[in-house]
Order: sequence, then C-alpha cells, then structure tokens
Amino acid sequence: MRLTNQWVDAELGFGLVEERDQFRPVQLVAGWRTPALLYHGLADEVVPHTDSLFFIKNVGYPHVELRLLKDGDHRLTAHKDAITSAAGAFFAKLLAQ
Repeated sequence: MRLTNQWVDAELGFGLVEERDQFRPVQLVAGWRTPALLYHGLADEVVPHTDSLFFIKNVGYPHVELRLLKDGDHRLTAHKDAITSAAGAFFAKLLAQ
C-alpha cells in the first residue's frame, strides 16, 4: 500500500499489519521504564490527542510528562524552539537527581 501525504511518500508492506499485535498500547504502557517528555498538538489531524492522554493516564513510570499545545499540528514545527528548550530542562532535571 502506498501512503502519500504532505510529509511522506512511502510504500507500506503487510509486515506492518503482521507486527501490530506486538505493540498493543496497554502492553506498551505497562512496560514503560524510560523518562519521556511528550508533546501533542490538539490540532493534529493525523494522530488523535486522546492516544497521548491514554498513555499519560495509564503509564506507571513516574518520569513522564505530557504537554498539549492547543494550536499544535502533527509536526509541531511552530513550537520547535520551545520544545527543544523544554526537553533540555526536562533531562537536566533528571540528571541532577
């Protein structure tokens, strides 16, 4: 199957479907053990922000944050400087602990 949109033009194989069961959201959340700072735009028309809300509500690992941007689209390019700065602060805080 060919996937074409404003960001990508790629051929997707059936392997993507075959591997789907290995990456169930409930299992990924249960096993998460990595610090993370997540950004999600509420204007994202590709991935629903409810996916990120599910993750943050259900992840047990303590060093995970979600920041929602009301005017953010899928790529969040309008917010790249703020995201970069926040990521640096987030990981600096973890390293200082």
